[in-house]
Amino acid sequence: MTDDPDKRARDLERRRVRTMVALTVLGPVLIVLAFVFTEPHWILWVLAGAIVTSAIAFWATYALQRHLRREADG
Repeated sequence: MTDDPDKRARDLERRRVRTMVALTVLGPVLIVLAFVFTEPHWILWVLAGAIVTSAIAFWATYALQRHLRREADG
């Protein structure tokens, strides 16, 4: 019984997308928390900025990958 490699790749991609959805939500939440705190620590800003930047980069490359895949398929 061998697993279908395409199915494993799809499952991995779904997990990766779910993780990035969570990080996309977490980044702005951290930014809001930094605004709400009276004396936010600088590391909170750095972490929130890194999360938002990585989420933007992921969604841009994910959209490009899907566009190129559709273009190649048809």
